[in-house]
Amino acid sequence: MYDGAEISKAITDNPGTWKPRSLAYEIDLFPRSASERREADRIQEVLFGGNSPQNLLDFFAANLPVMESGRDCFRSAANLK
Repeated sequence: MYDGAEISKAITDNPGTWKPRSLAYEIDLFPRSASERREADRIQEVLFGGNSPQNLLDFFAANLPVMESGRDCFRSAANLK
């Protein structure tokens, strides 16, 4: 959604000259999308990797909410070991 809003803004802010602005937008987009791709690859491995479904069970076990000092928080993977 963010990227859609950014390209729309680039086009409407520069009517008639949108191509240079769209190129500037893409310069910002590609590094951001690369980090999202790495996260998607990690999630894909958790869901469908060679150790599935254990990876998914481990993920949920590492992120179960617990009560700590009267407030909800999440366990970190470091605390489970």
